[in-house]
Formats: sequence, C-alpha cells, structure tokens
Amino acid sequence: MCHNQITQMNKVTPKDRRKIKSWVRKCMNLLKKKDYPLNITRSDVDYAVKVTRVVNKNFEGATYGGLCQIQINLNYWQHRNGAGIEEEYAAFANNPVYGDRQVTDVDDRLLITVAHEVAHHVQYRIMQADHRIKRSVWRKPHGDGFQRIYRWLRQDLVNPIIDAKMAKEQQAHLIQEQEFKRLRQMDLPMNGEEFKLVA
Repeated sequence: MCHNQITQMNKVTPKDRRKIKSWVRKCMNLLKKKDYPLNITRSDVDYAVKVTRVVNKNFEGATYGGLCQIQINLNYWQHRNGAGIEEEYAAFANNPVYGDRQVTDVDDRLLITVAHEVAHHVQYRIMQADHRIKRSVWRKPHGDGFQRIYRWLRQDLVNPIIDAKMAKEQQAHLIQEQEFKRLRQMDLPMNGEEFKLVA
C-alpha cells in the first residue's frame, strides 16, 4: 500500500522543498517526451512530484526512490560537501555518462541525487507496470532498467546543466585572471623607466 503523507522534518525550508520538487518535475517531464519509450503521462509526472519528500535526517540511509515514494535527504553524507566528485555505485562509477561526476556545488550533488532516485521511481512504477518489459529488466535495483533511465536523465538533462555551470565558472575565472594581469601591468615601469612617486 502506498503512503502519500508528506512529513515535516527539521530544517527543510519551503525553498528547499520547491527546488527539489521542481527538479523531480524536470526529470519526469524529460522522460515523458516521445524520445523515450516509457509512455509517461502528465498524471505520472504529477504523482512523482506529489510523493516526493524532502527531509533533513542525520544518517546515510534516507535518500531513496521507489514505487510510491521519492525521498531526498538534504543531510546525506555526499550533500555535505561543495565542489568535488559526486560518487556513484561501484557497478557504474566509471561510466563516462552516468558514473562519478565532477560538480561545482551542493545543488549539483542534489540534482544528481534527484535524477538517481527518479530513475528508481520510474523503474519500479512505470517499467514494472509495462507488461512489454521483462521483469529481469526492471527488477534489479541498479540493473539494466535503472541504468537505461538514469543514462537518459544524466545525458540529456543533468550533465548539460552542470557542464554549463562549469563553463560559466571557468569563463568568470578567466575574466578575473585577465583583469588581475591588466592591473599588474599597470604597476610595471614603462619604457625601462621607474615610476616616480609624486608627493
């Protein structure tokens, strides 16, 4: 039996909840497109958003996705860091599309987690209900079905968002370096002469 009640947890702000739910909606809307053979409907999208809980629990096991619930723990151990590497399960950690990933901040980490848990939700709710899909495809937690969905989410939504942020940060850093270099050049003597201080 599904349990749809959303529980209020400590330190989860309305802004946090809106952000996570908007990412769940983005993930589901991507998979709803005709490019992906999942037959996801608008009702499926709304349901995924409705059953999403955002919590702030101080232990590792509170982030998951399943048939009747998606739960994102803001205090999951990987979400406590900023920039760095977001680690994935060993089975696909080395995959260049949906494995371990360089990130810029906590939002990138949360977005990856949302996509991961949405993939589980779709695996167990949508794939399981589609009688054309064999049980062996959707049954294993990180098996073929999950990896197929997660690949689509990472490749076509999550990675491009993070890549754009990284490119923007690199551009800002380059501009900052150029400005620093320009200012340093203003301090250098011109034509071999030394600057003279004016009293």
